[in-house]
Amino acid sequence: MDLDYRKRRDFSKHLIDSYIQSSGDQDVLEVLDFCKCYRAYMKERVESFSLDDPNIPPVEKEEAIKRARRFFRLSHGYAGDLVTKGR
Repeated sequence: MDLDYRKRRDFSKHLIDSYIQSSGDQDVLEVLDFCKCYRAYMKERVESFSLDDPNIPPVEKEEAIKRARRFFRLSHGYAGDLVTKGR
């Protein structure tokens, strides 16, 4: 998920493919989108919590909003993949 967030889906795919090849664990694909969705959602929530902190400057809050939105879009995309794949 972190690689996807950093727009390196090529590395993400390589990592997953290497893991499957090394471990023989094809079943990981059954839960992968769910795990990525959950992780992206949780990171979005953590970013959102900082918005209530009066000690964080407005500029930093704007950056937190941008990060939270990116995590939300990732989470939404993974959730869509789950529905599309029927999982």
